[in-house]
Amino acid sequence: MLINEAGWERTTRLVAGVILGIIGYRVVQSNYSLAVVLLIVGLVLIVTGLIGYCPVWQLLHFSTNKPKRS
Repeated sequence: MLINEAGWERTTRLVAGVILGIIGYRVVQSNYSLAVVLLIVGLVLIVTGLIGYCPVWQLLHFSTNKPKRS
């Protein structure tokens, strides 16, 4: 599978996803719509961080992962 995210980006996405998930969970009582949006964005960040592939980067022909030298 194509990996277009560098290690630092994957870590950043995982941390940001967890933080957004926690914030979304805490906001549920006051604003349900905002909570759902935060939880979905957090989940997307966690999944893309785990698999190392971002479809948006692919569409933009962008990659933070440098090719390995042989």
